[in-house]
Amino acid sequence: MARPSRKNGEYERALPPTLLALGMAAVLIVVGAVGGAIWMQLRVPPQLCAVLAEAGGGSGTQFGENDVAALVRYVQKCSSAGFPDVPLTRIQKIIGERSSVAAVEANQEVEAELAREAHEAVLRQNGGEWGSKFHRLRIDRIVDGLSHVAGDDASGYKIAMLDTPQINAFSTADGRIYLTRGLVTTSSDDEIALVIAHEMHHIRSGHWINWWALSAGDGSFDADTENPQEGGAMAEAALALVKMGTKAFSGEASTSYEQEYEADAMAILHAAECGYCVRRIFRILTRLPEMPVTSHPTSSDRIEGASEVLESMGDPSWIAVHNPAEVARLALENAIAALRGDRPGICAQVVGLDEVASICARTLKTLEGVEDEMRAYNWLGHGWPYADGSRMVVRTALFTPVLCAVDVGVETTLGHSSAGTPGVLGGRLWLVRRDGVWVVVLGQAFSKARPVSSHWSMVGDELGNAWRWVGRGGWLASGSSAQVVWDGNNGDAGAARGVLEAAARWRDTSIIDFGEHLSTYAKGRIEYVNNANLEDEGGASKDTGAFAGGSSGCDCKQNTASVDGGHDRMNSGAWQGDQEDGSLEAIGWAQFLSGRKAQNWAWSVRCDVHSRTLATVTFSSAISLDEVPITSNFTRLTMVLEDGEWKVASVSLQ
Repeated sequence: MARPSRKNGEYERALPPTLLALGMAAVLIVVGAVGGAIWMQLRVPPQLCAVLAEAGGGSGTQFGENDVAALVRYVQKCSSAGFPDVPLTRIQKIIGERSSVAAVEANQEVEAELAREAHEAVLRQNGGEWGSKFHRLRIDRIVDGLSHVAGDDASGYKIAMLDTPQINAFSTADGRIYLTRGLVTTSSDDEIALVIAHEMHHIRSGHWINWWALSAGDGSFDADTENPQEGGAMAEAALALVKMGTKAFSGEASTSYEQEYEADAMAILHAAECGYCVRRIFRILTRLPEMPVTSHPTSSDRIEGASEVLESMGDPSWIAVHNPAEVARLALENAIAALRGDRPGICAQVVGLDEVASICARTLKTLEGVEDEMRAYNWLGHGWPYADGSRMVVRTALFTPVLCAVDVGVETTLGHSSAGTPGVLGGRLWLVRRDGVWVVVLGQAFSKARPVSSHWSMVGDELGNAWRWVGRGGWLASGSSAQVVWDGNNGDAGAARGVLEAAARWRDTSIIDFGEHLSTYAKGRIEYVNNANLEDEGGASKDTGAFAGGSSGCDCKQNTASVDGGHDRMNSGAWQGDQEDGSLEAIGWAQFLSGRKAQNWAWSVRCDVHSRTLATVTFSSAISLDEVPITSNFTRLTMVLEDGEWKVASVSLQ
């Protein structure tokens, strides 16, 4: 029997625990029943299941009118119920992942063993494995997309990031792909996707066998040992390009040179199907080191081969049949143009497309206003605002021979994009293959805009409090991507803490207080900025008086450093700044962002204390304005000790 309890001077009888438990169980049963009923209602219609199953069997089945109507009803029902991603996940589950990766075959055991033994040697020779959680999430997302389009199992690839500033990538027999820290931190998503897709093809096609064959002959090997080319939609797309005269897709590579051309071509194809800007291959080919001519063609020859591939893939008839991501991008561009009145009457009537286009058009309008404001500021980007073609961004979310889903939005970058693509996704376009060509049949607007680089929100800022966690060597804190390194003879933990605290202050003041931000620079750098401001013949600069020594809180008249051809000599010790210094651009950003609703992040922080008066801090960073991401880059701060305080002597933004 329950004992009475006293509350507010009166006795009340408490419910027995068994009754409370029964009541809670009843509530859970009801909620579970309702949830189960809703979930059952959101099952993929049998009609769609049948079409997808037949298409997976290679029967050439295509979507009919009734099938399209069933798809539209199903997606709209899920969206109305508050589960917009259910159609995508459930259809993906039905289709399953088709694995074509065979990284280690029975007849390749010797080569695979050699690769496994080489792994430890690779780590020893390249600074070990780099443990950036932020960039690991970024790379995994790119690998998942490329694997899905290729029909691979992503787990068949083992990605290792090497802790070296060199810019390079390579793969080995057991499915390992190595990416250097220098490559990852200074490259856009488009460039990284192209590099990874290139290495994936080497693994998938068994090209790595050639590394052992090279020492035995002239760089050729028995083509019969290769795995067959990819099947399905990718094989059809490649065959169509071969018929158009692009030999790199023929699958007949028998020399190391031919294998490189083939891997470049397949990388372009796969990255394009994912929605990446494949013209960035020109930039990445000029940044990668030249390889020995015994195994690799020159960069200029590879650029020529890539140009031929891109020309063929730009054919409108090929796009319509084989590139649903590009079809989706063009449909979105036309819909936005129709809304703006630029191309009246040419936009096909597709359910939901106008709503998606309207969301993207609003983002574009906001961005154009910001661009107009930016033009009033000196030094801001030297070539920015964005001038790289279409601002539409697309990412393939579902890829099958008859049905595709492509997330679409706006690339909102106003600067760099080496820590992920700044952009906002406004919706998803569903495409079906009818009469041999890809057609948009439905637009699914997102109730809330989604970032293109979703990994930004998964890792917290790693610079703000990094100085508090400095210990003797190694990582700053458990689970952190921040790392501190110093010369044991000249540096100490106190110096590292001071350097990191000064770097955090430089970063934080860039969006809070412009005058305070200027005070974080070394005096010689402010002198250089003042001179550049006076000599700049470009557009008018706002608040130029803020650069005067007294108003910035930094006396630029006293104890200044000389400037000679862009190379500074600081009073705390001789040093050479970067020849392409980004201080002007960084100060331009600070001037523009000060007082606005801006936010910034920093990840994968590395602090190198070279001496008691010289240090560098590097980190990947991003900035948003009014909750819209506008830039991401790799920042390098050269820090010097000046009058007992660590100051920023030069800035590099990549």
